[in-house]
This record gives sequence, C-alpha cells and structure tokens, in this order.
Amino acid sequence: MKSFSTFILLLLSTSVMWSQTIIVNDPADPQSAFTAEELISEVLVSGNSCVDITLTDLFDNPNGATNNAEKSWGYFKNNNTSFPFQEGIILSTGFATSAQGPNDNGGTSDGDQFSWLGDSDLTTILNNEYGDNEDTFNATVFEFTFSSSLSEVEFEFIFASEEYEDQWECTQDFRDGFAFLVSGPGIPNDSGAPFGGTNIASVTGSNNVPVTTASIHADYFTCGFENPGVNFFPEFYVSNEDANNTNEIQFDGLTSTLTTATVSIVPNEIYTIKMVIADRGDGGFDSAVFLNAGSFNIGNVDLGDDITLGDPEAVCEGDVITLDAGNNPNGDYQWFKDNVLIPGETNSTLDVSETGLYRVDLTFPQSPDCLISDEKLVEFFSNPEFELGPDQLVCENNFLVLDATVTNPSELDNVSYKWFKDSVELVGETNATLTVSENGVYTAEVTGNNCVTTDEISIEIVVFNVNIGDVIALCGEESFTIVPEITGSANIPSATYLWSTGETTPTITVTQDGIYTLDVTIDNCTISDSVEIIFRSFAQVDLGPTVSKCASEISILTANVPDGDSTVYEYQWFKDGGLLAGENNSTIEVIEEGIYAVELNDNGCISSSSVSVTFYENQNCIISQGISPNGDGMNDNLDLEFLNDKSTITNFSVFNRLGRLVYQKPQYTNEWRGQSDDENILPVGNYFYVIELQAEESITGWVYLNK
Repeated sequence: MKSFSTFILLLLSTSVMWSQTIIVNDPADPQSAFTAEELISEVLVSGNSCVDITLTDLFDNPNGATNNAEKSWGYFKNNNTSFPFQEGIILSTGFATSAQGPNDNGGTSDGDQFSWLGDSDLTTILNNEYGDNEDTFNATVFEFTFSSSLSEVEFEFIFASEEYEDQWECTQDFRDGFAFLVSGPGIPNDSGAPFGGTNIASVTGSNNVPVTTASIHADYFTCGFENPGVNFFPEFYVSNEDANNTNEIQFDGLTSTLTTATVSIVPNEIYTIKMVIADRGDGGFDSAVFLNAGSFNIGNVDLGDDITLGDPEAVCEGDVITLDAGNNPNGDYQWFKDNVLIPGETNSTLDVSETGLYRVDLTFPQSPDCLISDEKLVEFFSNPEFELGPDQLVCENNFLVLDATVTNPSELDNVSYKWFKDSVELVGETNATLTVSENGVYTAEVTGNNCVTTDEISIEIVVFNVNIGDVIALCGEESFTIVPEITGSANIPSATYLWSTGETTPTITVTQDGIYTLDVTIDNCTISDSVEIIFRSFAQVDLGPTVSKCASEISILTANVPDGDSTVYEYQWFKDGGLLAGENNSTIEVIEEGIYAVELNDNGCISSSSVSVTFYENQNCIISQGISPNGDGMNDNLDLEFLNDKSTITNFSVFNRLGRLVYQKPQYTNEWRGQSDDENILPVGNYFYVIELQAEESITGWVYLNK
C-alpha cells in the first residue's frame, strides 16, 4: 500500500514539475535536434549574417551521442516560468534534462562518479585561483572559431549548481566552475590556461576571478577565505532552496544574470572561443551554465527596448531621446523612421523627438552581405496644441479675448492653464481664455500629459485723440482750412481720413457755415470729432476825417457803425497806440492832440478805425489884432480856420482907414497876409475887417498890418 501511495505522489510531483519548469531538449522543439554548431549559430549568436562560425571541438558526456536523455548540453525554453531567460543553450556536468525543475532532489549527480573526463584549461584556472591541485570531471566544452564584421563580443549567462546552500562551497575540493575563453588578434593572454587568451566570464568587477561556487555564494555563512569585493561576491547569488524555490530549475542555487566582459576584436580576423563547465574534485553534485539566446553579440546592434507611453523613459514631443546603435568605425549607418529613410542621418546615434518606429541598418563595405538592423518604437506624449495667433492691435476702451483652448483634447490628460503678462504670472487666471485691454506681452502656458506648451502674443492698445475744434467763428474770411490735431502713441502717419463732405484728405478747406465731422482711422480704430464753422462779416466802424480843434476845446469822437446798431457792440479806445482805460463807449471826449483809435468787438470779430486830432495853427482860436507877414512863420497871416470850421465864413472883407475896400475873399480860411486884391502889399497901418458868417451875425474889427 505504501509503495502505491509513493507512486501516486511521484506522478503528481512529475505533473507539477512539468507544468512549472523550464523544458530542456523537448523533442517538440526543432532546436533540440540542432547540432552544437547550429545551436551556437542559430540560438546563441545574434546578427549571425555578419559572423562566420565553425565548431572546432565538442567535448561532452560520451553517452549522450546515442542517448539524447543523457546529453550534457542542449536547448532550453522558459515555458512561461519566472526563469530570467526565455530560451538559450545549457551546458551541464550532468544530464541536461536533469536541469528541469522544480528543485525537489537533494543533490543531482547524474551517472557514476568520474563518468567522463574534465578539462585541462578549466582545471588550471581553478587550481590557480585556489592554490591547490584538483582535477575536474564531467566537462562539457563548446569550442569554435569565428570572424565578425563588428568589433565587440559579449554574452549573458547564469551559473547554477547543486553544490550550493551551505553544502560544498567551503570544501575546496568541490568548487565547480565555468570559463569562457577567447583568443585571437589583440586578445591578452591572461587566462593562465594552456588555451591562452582571456576568460571573459570572470566575475563582474573582479580581477579575473572565475565564476565558481566559492566566488559567488550565499552570505549567511562564510568559509573563512572570503574577502568581499575581491574573491567573494554574494550580491550575485540567488537561492533556489526551500521558500526561495521559485526559479524553475533543479539546482539549489544560481547566480543572477551575469554579462561577460566586452572584448574588442579586429573585424574580419579569426578568433577562437571555448565555453567550458566541469565538476571539481569528483563528478557528484552537478552544475550547469545557461546561455541566454541572442545575447552572444558577435555582430549585433541593439537599440534597446521600445519606449511606449507607459514607460518611465517616455517624454514629451519636442524633447529629445537619443537612440544609440553603438559605435563601429568600420560600419556605415543609415536610419529610418516608419520604414522611410531619413536623409543625412548616417551617424551611430539619432536624436528623435516625435513618435515613430525607428530602424538603423549597419552595413560593412568589406562584407557586402553583412546587414545588421534593429528597430525601436518610440512614443512621445502629445503636447498641448493651441495658438494665440498673431500679435494684435486693440482699440482703446475695447477688449480682446485670448483663447488657448487645446485643439487635441483627446490626446491629453490633466489639462491646466496659466497666464502671464510681461513674464509675471497672472494669479488666479487658470481658464482657457483671458480677456485683455492693456498693452503687454501675454503668455499662455498649457500643461497636459505633464507636457508644457507655451505661446505668446503682443497686445498693443491703439491710443490717439482727434481734435478739429469746437466752434470756430471767422471774421471777414471767405474760406477756412480745417486742420486736425492728432495726438497719442498710435502710428499717426498711417492714419486715414473721411470727412462728412466725402473728402479723404488730411485737411479740407470750407467756404460755408456748417458742422463738419472727421473720422480718423488708425490700425482699424476710428475716432470722430466735429467742428462748427461760422463765417461772419466785420462790422464797419468809422471815426470820420481828421479833427482840427482849439487847444482848450473838448471834442467828441463818435464810432459810427453805418450798417448796424452801435449799442450792441463792445468798444475800446486808444490814443497814440496806448489803451485808454475805461473808455468803452461808442463816443469819447478828447482835448489833447493825437491819433485816436477805436476797436469794435462784434462777438469776437474786431474792426477798428482811427482819426487824427490836431490843434489849429491858431490853437487858441482868437482873431488876431495884428499880423506881420515877413515870412518868419509867425503871425504871417490872419488865420480864421477855426472860425470857418465852426461857423462857415461866407465872405471876408478888408477896408483901409479911408473906408475903401482893399481885399475880399469868399469862403475865407487864412488867405490874407496883408495883400490887396491885386496882390500888392498894403502899407503898414490899421485895417477894418468884416467877417460874414453863414448863419450868424457878421464879426467886425480892426487889425494892424506890420512889416
């Protein structure tokens, strides 16, 4: 009964194992039938069109040649487990198929101890590391030559062993290991092995320390020889025991994914590679190395993983992501976007800033058949798309609504708005629109997808004033030119004009009364002004002819307005150009000689007239009792001008003492200077005169004529 239960449990265990484990050398996988050379060329090496590979040595379990189940190498696949590699090649010190998990065997040791030979190169490397002389057993070796058009070599691997979990790590005799030897032109001979070359599978960061169960193991125990960072690297160890049994392989422990050192090679030269794993000290407790498919980069270009919008590397359109195809001085690069060649892009790097499927082709003039390509999808977050438009001129007292509403809302998340005026944030303005009525440079900052887009617009308020007057009364003018006064900061030379008369010139000349209106337009802004024009005639004023008067006599000057009412005007009098203060009537009394003038103000229209006021030569206005006509300019004649002006002399007669008429002159003024009617000079003596007046009694008297 116990035996039957055990059988059922074994079946259940096998079923669980098969559904949760890697699979090795599955007959259903074509790769499981590959030769060692085919596995290297088709599985391990990427970019194999540019590399020539020839297998030169295969050393493995001899029984595997006839029994596939006992092959110590082969093909594995992930089978949807958590194992880090999806597929690749396994080299083992036991049966390759025994690597399938889960880890339910205390210590897998396939076949008999010492079932096949070890490897002298790995033996030498391990003995040099640990200072002893232990043989190796059950070695599996892939050795091949290659030449490549590229200049570097590296690959990824995981080392696993049943020696782990504080079983045999501290026993110096049983420290299983792995080596990856490369030799050829330019490769240093520092491996210490007869093979020569260098071990590129030494522990990362170490001084050529090989990967063994001693150099990488758990740190919850030590063996006494460990010097962390020198010969001990627990940070690379992963337990597969007990609760940690999640990596679906049979081994108790394994390393994290390790990458070999990058080796520079000379393109198109021949190199030899030897991959070897072996048990040390005996053939028990197997170990294996898993080589990641495609990771052996002998002739490869790798742009890395796609960058999609869910990735932390994704950035906004316009930001730059640099794609790097690696530098190969012997190759020629050509970049493509969405399968369209990008002209001029022939460098090893490409800066991209917009979504697309980017591809790089690497070719080699010395190897025409070699073409290496890789492509990478790069997605960029959409930027908010909007435009504030061109700079604007806004009429004074008007406003403009700026609109930053995005035109691609379906491509954006978490859209927000900020506004700035002259680089200063307008606090509280968080809408998509902004109403403005002031000069300034306005900036909209729109955020969406955490991407920021800005646009700015300059707003200039068109400010100007137009003045053509209010009421203009013109005095005595027949025409008037209306000239507008335009002030302000606007572009005045660009102004256009439209008068109510239909004229479009800057000024107009008018000849009729009326209200005239002007529309001035600058930068599509219009301001109007009106003026009333009144044409008026001057009121005529006249002070009459020159006034002659007696020195003591008061004369009245009158501002005569022939065509108007003299009482409705304002007056101002002047004498010899000086203002006569207080003289504001239409008449004025004058005593002194001078030039008298009057200004008549007819509601702003001012007319004037002037008159000369002089004293008679006989300024005292008396009839002289004697004359002395001797030509000295004094009392040379009998001056009766004052009397004629006053009373109009109709006739003037002079008689000698005998009563005889000696001189007579009608309309007399001042003509008698002692002569007779026949122009003879009368003798000295007294003479009698008779002055006949127009409307008054005659005046008579005596005048003495002297020489």
